[in-house]
Amino acid sequence: MCRMKLIYNPTAGNESFSYQLPEIAVALNKGGIEAEPFPTEAKGHGSQLAMTAKEQGYDMIGIAGGDGSINEIINGIAHEEIPLPIGIFPAGTANDVANNLGISQDFIRCCSIITNGKKHLIDIGKANDRYFINVAAGGLLTNIPYKVSSEAKTLFGKMAYYAKGLEEIPKFRPFELKVQHDREERIEKVMLFMITNGNTIGGFSRIAPDAKMDDGLFDVYIVKQFLWKDIPDLFLRLLNRTHRLHPAIEYFQSHELMLSSLNEHINIDLDGEMGVQLPVSFEVIPKRIEVFVP
Repeated sequence: MCRMKLIYNPTAGNESFSYQLPEIAVALNKGGIEAEPFPTEAKGHGSQLAMTAKEQGYDMIGIAGGDGSINEIINGIAHEEIPLPIGIFPAGTANDVANNLGISQDFIRCCSIITNGKKHLIDIGKANDRYFINVAAGGLLTNIPYKVSSEAKTLFGKMAYYAKGLEEIPKFRPFELKVQHDREERIEKVMLFMITNGNTIGGFSRIAPDAKMDDGLFDVYIVKQFLWKDIPDLFLRLLNRTHRLHPAIEYFQSHELMLSSLNEHINIDLDGEMGVQLPVSFEVIPKRIEVFVP
């Protein structure tokens, strides 16, 4: 019988995971996995729990929560170089990481994915001394995930993000960004930048249509200054996936880059969580995490 350290965020999403825990434990047990649940109690607790999994004799780590919970645990695994595979139970609001990997939001199906035993090595990103699995972003709307309360996310789901975004747009001002990659250097006045590892971001599928979590590359999007009247056109292009053709959007791939702000304090969002402040050096850590996949 294999042992899973099942780390879960009891307040994630609509808080349904806790209620289904007994059923989930039975489903895993039928597949030869003994799951021992550990609820997170404070910010950073998930990372601490992950760091001790190997020495406690566990064979795998289960993660139940949203993208922020996954980010926290990935940081613990990466910092301590824990060589254990992870099984994901998408219990959050957007669940971008799970959507990228094709993992069902039905928790019993997640059990089947894990007990079937198919695993895949994926890349992660490093931003200075922090890690991320899906996206690092800064600028317009990137602070929305941690400005929306847990209560609002539980009640309204993704709509809570969209409503907060509409509230924040009029307050935003563009900033000067210094971009260094592939021996090139330039300064742009920008609204937003995204360094993506996956293609689903903020609940929108295929924002980065060519991004793959195992290709050793970031897909980088820099949205230059535009007029507010252009927002409807940009949004429509986003929906029909032609946004890369807009003149305000610059796209390139790279395995490393450096971003810095000339005169403002710009915070970086990492997988929906508050990250580090510019300047930031980004690099891909190829095939670093092993994940159970369908």
